[in-house]
Amino acid sequence: MRSETALLLTLGLASLVACDRSGTELLPQPNDNFPSVLEVGQLQVVSVADLSSASSSSCNQQDADGAYNCYYGDLSPTDGVTQGGATFEFKGTGGKVCVMVDPEAVFWNQFIGSEDAAIQWGYPDNNTDDGDLDLFSGLSTYYTGSPGIEIGNFKGYYTDDLGRQIAIDYVECFNESPYNVGVEAHAGRGSPEYCTIDTAGREGILYTVVLSTFSVPLDDGLLSFGSAVVDGKCSAIGGGVGGGSGIDECTLQGEALDEAGNTKECTTELEQAFCLNSTESSSAHVLTRFCCLHPDMCGPSDASTAEMCANEDLDNFCLDYPQLCDCASDN
Repeated sequence: MRSETALLLTLGLASLVACDRSGTELLPQPNDNFPSVLEVGQLQVVSVADLSSASSSSCNQQDADGAYNCYYGDLSPTDGVTQGGATFEFKGTGGKVCVMVDPEAVFWNQFIGSEDAAIQWGYPDNNTDDGDLDLFSGLSTYYTGSPGIEIGNFKGYYTDDLGRQIAIDYVECFNESPYNVGVEAHAGRGSPEYCTIDTAGREGILYTVVLSTFSVPLDDGLLSFGSAVVDGKCSAIGGGVGGGSGIDECTLQGEALDEAGNTKECTTELEQAFCLNSTESSSAHVLTRFCCLHPDMCGPSDASTAEMCANEDLDNFCLDYPQLCDCASDN
């Protein structure tokens, strides 16, 4: 009996020890140098042509009225209790506008099938450098948050004849992403998301855009992002590097920033390699070859990645894609 009691006590203590963790050590800590709730100000509605020169330095220029061309910034994690994120405003044009955000950096699913080892998504991704922002937008008059203090929403309420409170959602941004074209859904880790808003009859009227923090990269505890408001429908905006149709990872490039606000070394080239990997011939293995030459930009190197890289034509990579070989800060 005593031995059984001792065994039960031992198992009970072991279970207490095994559960003596909260997981908070895996969460990034707030950075006092950066806000967790950021009010950017106003963004201009720019042309599609202006996006080709968008960068962390060119975007954060303001016109005479203080409106940004577009905006790149950093967000700190919150204390785990309050909702973090960024807000900005833009004025309706009377037509359709495209609102977009691209959080750092690039995420892809690694191919792990055993049947075809020579595929273009073979190299693993480093998911500790990726963050996620969820996009919402509506008329500023319906926004419930306090810019720079508290993230809100676009919900209103009225009381019906039976005394019940009925919620009304005034969001006018129905999200799409390169992976959910035509489907309303948030994009996910490190991926751009966007929406078309029809501002007919509301020229000069303020809209608020909310970028709600969903996850913060674990590598440095800062969530960088690029954002823009473009004249016209999102479907009319072409992709960046690689010539893809529609908004993609390369529409806004270089959004992964260091604490000084500069694009991190090699991240623009990583984005371009990702985009070319989607549009070039699958036999080119652009991303795999890039990662073999710059393993610090991608997932962990091990015996399988070493074997993969040994089978790739790395000698001619810089001849094929010279723009991806000279990794340097893009500012």
